[in-house]
Amino acid sequence: GRIDIEVPLVNADKKLLEQVFKAYYGRSFSKSERRSIPTDFSLATCDIIRLSRENSSSNSFIDNVLRRFESLSVCKKD
Repeated sequence: GRIDIEVPLVNADKKLLEQVFKAYYGRSFSKSERRSIPTDFSLATCDIIRLSRENSSSNSFIDNVLRRFESLSVCKKD
């Protein structure tokens, strides 16, 4: 089915990540999932949408979002 959500074309923060998560997986983050997302989380919205389509399970989605965020964070430090 089609999911309609309004997505701003800026880097997504933790709040927008949770909105996308809820739209795709039909539930909010659990407490442990919410704690696993860093407070300084920022990732291109298009990356989050792409990852949500590529990951059928919510756990693999979160793992891959965090992996992508961490890989970009390492690049910024260099």
